Amino acid sequence: ASEAAALRSSAPDSTNASKAAALRPSAPDSTNKEHFVDKHRNELIQRVSVVGPILDKLLMEKVINHEVYAEIHSKSTNQAKIRAIYDGPLRAARACKDIFYIVLKDLEPYLIRDLEGN
Repeated sequence: ASEAAALRSSAPDSTNASKAAALRPSAPDSTNKEHFVDKHRNELIQRVSVVGPILDKLLMEKVINHEVYAEIHSKSTNQAKIRAIYDGPLRAARACKDIFYIVLKDLEPYLIRDLEGN
C-alpha cells in the first residue's frame, strides 16, 4: 500500500514521473506503451479471484469512493466486478491503472507473474 500511496501522491506532478516508474518496474514505463492492465484485460476479468480485498485497497488509495465501492461490490460475479472497475475508475487516469496494477501484484502475485511471462 505504501508503494501505491507514493505513486498516487506523485502522479499529478510530472516531475515525479520517474519516481512513479521506479515504483512499478514491471509496469510499462512510457505513456506510449499499452498499460499492463489494458493488455491483459480479458485475462484479468476471467482470472482475478480476490475482488473484495482489491476493492478495499482501491478505496483506501482513493481510486474509488464509498458509493462506487458499494456499486461494484453489489455485482453478482467477480467478472462483473472487474468489468465495472475497468468501466469506471480505470478510465479516470493512468495513475489509477498504476495503482490497480500494484494492488493486483500484491493480492494476485501468481496471476500477475503468469501474465508477465506471456
